[in-house]
Amino acid sequence: MAEVLPLFPLDWGRSASLLFRDDERLNDLIPGGEDLERVILFSEDVWDLAGHRTWKDKSGAMTRINFTAVAERWRDAAKEMAVLQMNPALAIDHADNPMAQTWPNVQEPVVPVTAQGNIKMLSHALTIIDQQHITRFDSDNWARLVVLLVQPQSVKEKQAGSTLSNATGRGRAQQLITLWQITEIADRPGLLGDAPPFDGRETVELFGGRTKQNAVRPHEGVGHALGFVAWVFDYIAEDIVRPHRVVDREHQRRTADEQARHLRGHARPDGPHRARE
Repeated sequence: MAEVLPLFPLDWGRSASLLFRDDERLNDLIPGGEDLERVILFSEDVWDLAGHRTWKDKSGAMTRINFTAVAERWRDAAKEMAVLQMNPALAIDHADNPMAQTWPNVQEPVVPVTAQGNIKMLSHALTIIDQQHITRFDSDNWARLVVLLVQPQSVKEKQAGSTLSNATGRGRAQQLITLWQITEIADRPGLLGDAPPFDGRETVELFGGRTKQNAVRPHEGVGHALGFVAWVFDYIAEDIVRPHRVVDREHQRRTADEQARHLRGHARPDGPHRARE
């Protein structure tokens, strides 16, 4: 009888954080955490950051970083990513490896609303990985993901052949790259493979860069022409316009005089016929 191989690894459950304890307070881990309205523990799956100085005008779901859409095996790594994006300096304090040492230099601190958006993009990318049953992260599967990351999830859009924007692809791919870097810091080499995602290629190579305005530079004569126009406005435009203003004022005065004479003629009590008698 042939051996039956499991579709997923048998230990496909939670992979607990190696950087932060479950009972560590987010209030102590992120900048501005002292302003939060309540104590938030790392172990919580929804971080309500209401009261943070960067979004005091937001409330309800708008202030929450929700990890429930992230499957359990990814969830603690995603939380580590969120914390280390908001406070990169913690990498050096919680790990001792080359990635941790360089992390504060390559990752700028982000505010909670940015971390919230990053987790949303990451959850979409990880959902695709799970739906496609990708468990081996080799060159072929990373190449597949370049295509899959810009495919819509709804059946109707798929049937219509729709694709998502390159910006969406770049955003999702970048969060996968960041998550892989976090797995290096936290010593989780099996989560996204040992080698860098997409064979180390940057997202602009995978999905193209932003479209540049003025991609074709104008001829240098255009600059000279614009400079001449500016000189005309500054020095001789008034001399050109002034005579026309004088003519316009004279025309307006004559028109007004003619209208006044006409009105005086119609306003006489006896009228023009009486005057002839």
